[in-house]
Amino acid sequence: NTGCWDMLTVYDGDDDSADMMGHYCGEESGDGGVPSQSDNNLYVGKEFVSTHSTGCLYFVFESDNSVSETGWEADIDCVFQTSTPVELIDFYGIVVKKDIQLVWSTASEVNNEGFYIERRTDNQIEFESVAFVKSVEEVALLNNYSFDDADLTQGKYYYRLKQVDYDGTFEYSDMIALQITESREYLFKAMPNPAFDNIEIQFVPDEGEKAISLKVYTKLGGLLQEIELNDDNIKNLHLDLSNYSAGTYVLFVETTKKNYVKRFSKI
Repeated sequence: NTGCWDMLTVYDGDDDSADMMGHYCGEESGDGGVPSQSDNNLYVGKEFVSTHSTGCLYFVFESDNSVSETGWEADIDCVFQTSTPVELIDFYGIVVKKDIQLVWSTASEVNNEGFYIERRTDNQIEFESVAFVKSVEEVALLNNYSFDDADLTQGKYYYRLKQVDYDGTFEYSDMIALQITESREYLFKAMPNPAFDNIEIQFVPDEGEKAISLKVYTKLGGLLQEIELNDDNIKNLHLDLSNYSAGTYVLFVETTKKNYVKRFSKI
């Protein structure tokens, strides 16, 4: 009931739930005729520019399938955004005996070459670069990175990320600090990390220590789930993440001696 034989609808985003930018008639005959509904006619040179965080435009074509004629034609240009080329969502570290695993995630990556891992100790004044992690080949809404700094000696370590663009500009992340202490006999693993729909948790307490419960918290401290632990399930516990949203979560194990914390990401 639009007066059009064919219709094009344009959305400012990556699906049809985004804001509609307009809907437009095609030609009625394919021979250059003008649609009778001029108010929603798509004229030559009409330009659409995405303002969505994904940089996407979503096009829907509809036809009454009555006559086959020439189709639509569009020129598409992709340009680099000049503001906020990389948005760092999270940056944290995990200590496993003498190793430190650094984990970070980004969004809205544009023109990102990669990240230099910079580290210093209490005995150093300046940071030193210890590794370079190249940016992901296919940028997504959420991009996950990790780096293992292995076989470290006992002490405190400070880390920061130096994000570098292809044009040479760079930006530093906030600094984080982690402590390598004497090795212990307990085991606390969550694999894979980052995870998709499920994660396997292993926890073996120290000698003379008994696990009581496992709790799952949001990054902001909201309790999502609590599981009582016993000798049968702490060595291989399956956690279903299918109802979890993408983001960072905290695993909290309470024992008869102390508490243990591990973070993981759902993607």
